[in-house]
Amino acid sequence: MKANEMIEMSLNQTEKSIDVLREGDLCRRLTSLELRDMHLSYHEDFLRLRQMIDTVEEQIHKESQSNSKWIDRRINGAKATADQAQEKALSPMKIL
Repeated sequence: MKANEMIEMSLNQTEKSIDVLREGDLCRRLTSLELRDMHLSYHEDFLRLRQMIDTVEEQIHKESQSNSKWIDRRINGAKATADQAQEKALSPMKIL
């Protein structure tokens, strides 16, 4: 093999290596951009999910308060009815 052939073969291999490195760098950059895009998308999804959870928690809290008030009204009504019934039951005894 002549020196010129060796040099030419070496140059071809060097060019191929450079092309492979460039392709690898482009692939790495594309992968990095895709990962960044995925990260941003996941972050946005997380924020939306967090907002939805906060809304649900707020609704649960409001409904819990509303239910507590309703139960209190029902209990107070039942107590008033029981007090009236007791008063009616005891009023004939007061006369004696």
